[in-house]
Amino acid sequence: MNNYLENGGFDGNLDEWTGTGTIARSLGYPRLGCVQLTTGQSIAQAEGLSDDTLYTLHYFYRLGSGATLTAGYGSITQAHSGAPVDAWQEGVLVFALDAGASDSVTFSSSGGTAYVDSVALLGGGLPITRQGIVAIVAARLSALATDASLSDTATGDTPEGDYTHAIDEALRQAGAVNRWGDPDVTQLIGSKVNDVIEATATATLQLLRTTYALQTDVSLGPRRESRSQIAVSIDALLSGSGSDRRVKVGRLHRAGGWER
Repeated sequence: MNNYLENGGFDGNLDEWTGTGTIARSLGYPRLGCVQLTTGQSIAQAEGLSDDTLYTLHYFYRLGSGATLTAGYGSITQAHSGAPVDAWQEGVLVFALDAGASDSVTFSSSGGTAYVDSVALLGGGLPITRQGIVAIVAARLSALATDASLSDTATGDTPEGDYTHAIDEALRQAGAVNRWGDPDVTQLIGSKVNDVIEATATATLQLLRTTYALQTDVSLGPRRESRSQIAVSIDALLSGSGSDRRVKVGRLHRAGGWER
């Protein structure tokens, strides 16, 4: 997919962007450096887009207390507000145009300070989002994830909570990275989606195996919890119990890759 924007990672400056935002060098996702928008501030980058085409605006955002961030292309917008505060989250806006347009990708803040990073305007739809990967993996792990109290709530630098590092690992395995080697779901092609889901599930199971390996069986009256057996069951899942279920992921070859 083609990325229409330049300097979407705000590499130390606002080159290619117009507006009143400033660079926050102590914050950013996945690396330091992002745009900071206080109340009333906005940034924009003009882009002419064709009609009869699907587009995806993908970005990460972080909200300060009371802040509302509005993102969009021209009159097509979506707003983010409320909890969680001070945590990076994935933003996705999918839209199509009935007619060609020469307008701008815009981000604006009201009610507080908001931060934006890793912005891409793509021609076409994403095969899957990071949030979509979490939903599938959590459903697959089912009661196992619930028992371990795994959370997908964004906190700090973990947009998908307890699943964040597993997703990052899986994207790196698939070669879905930006020019700095950071995991980047916008570099993922459709034929690699299942590989990334499998790799994310495997990485999450390995995390759970470490957790349960330190737990012991508990007996309280007639109630007995065989926690150690959970670790044994996870070992069986990871080994495939005779059939090889471990994920083998080849490197993703990007066609006409883009820079963050």
